Amino acid sequence: MRIGTSRRRWVVALAAVAAFTALAGCGGPAATPSSTPPSNPPSSPAGAPASDHLPAGEGTTAYPLTLVSPWGKTTLQKRPERIAIATGANDLDNTLALGVTPVWADDWQASYEWTTAAGSKKIERRGEVTDTIPVEDIAASKPDLIIAVQTDAGILEDAYPKLTTIAPVLTVEKPSWDVTWQETVRLIGATLDLTKRADLVISDVDAKVTAAAQAHPEFRGKSLAFVLWLQGNEKLTFRSFQGSPTSELLAKLGFAEAPSASKFSRDNLFLSAENYALIDADVVLIASPKAQFDKLLKTPTFATVPAIAQKRYALIDLSVEKELGWAVSWPSALSVPWFLGKIVPPLADRLR
Repeated sequence: MRIGTSRRRWVVALAAVAAFTALAGCGGPAATPSSTPPSNPPSSPAGAPASDHLPAGEGTTAYPLTLVSPWGKTTLQKRPERIAIATGANDLDNTLALGVTPVWADDWQASYEWTTAAGSKKIERRGEVTDTIPVEDIAASKPDLIIAVQTDAGILEDAYPKLTTIAPVLTVEKPSWDVTWQETVRLIGATLDLTKRADLVISDVDAKVTAAAQAHPEFRGKSLAFVLWLQGNEKLTFRSFQGSPTSELLAKLGFAEAPSASKFSRDNLFLSAENYALIDADVVLIASPKAQFDKLLKTPTFATVPAIAQKRYALIDLSVEKELGWAVSWPSALSVPWFLGKIVPPLADRLR
């Protein structure tokens, strides 16, 4: 997601739906799509060859699949080949991580360093997802599956009836910005007959996080607050709120939540100057342009926060690392390995 544009201002203002649940009717793992028994024997993709867009099928998913949403059902008759990503969050990251190349995606998401490295330049068509989904542009890519998992329910609800006239839609019963990357990878993998590959992606990323935690025992039990200066809104936001994907990642690195983490949520992120004391923790990770951070240091309510006054903070300079603050705010299967090496060393320096 981009920072400092009108598009991202509405993103952080939208209220998030609280939880992710599996597609209805499924008797298997939580992230497995439901499958309605067909009148004919199910089609098995065993031996389905690799294509320009997908790796070879594993033969573990039977089609047809019934894909359930809050607004109705669609049916995926066979393994899809042309995938469109109809969200501006991390569905693209988590699809590319599976070795799948979509035929349509949000241009900004496809331009990040980590998505580019994963092959986003091969995407046939790009557009822009804002507070609306560009249905006609997506239709022009001729998808046979549309993915919309990590998004706001209201945005998807408006577009869902039109999207279903184009292709089956893979979403969840409660779409949310905070569906975790692990849940999304499992869901997409199960839908595309790539369950084993999804498990490998998750275990590989988790292993990198575990290795970082083991290499830095000084993180264990220390409280950490991650705050982001939101350009465009020109305000400080508290991103490691209780239950957030960022907070869960930091916990795996060994960190405890900041004392005030429970006071914030996806729809309550912003900090006013009189509340800057709420960012205090054993260590504070701050994502802000250096010039803006210098201005904050001249604000008494910020400068007197104990972690700031005692220099127990690490600065992500967004004038240099323009994408890093947003990557930490919205972890994905691709962004986590990308940013670990950028945030772990400065955090370790502050705790030595």
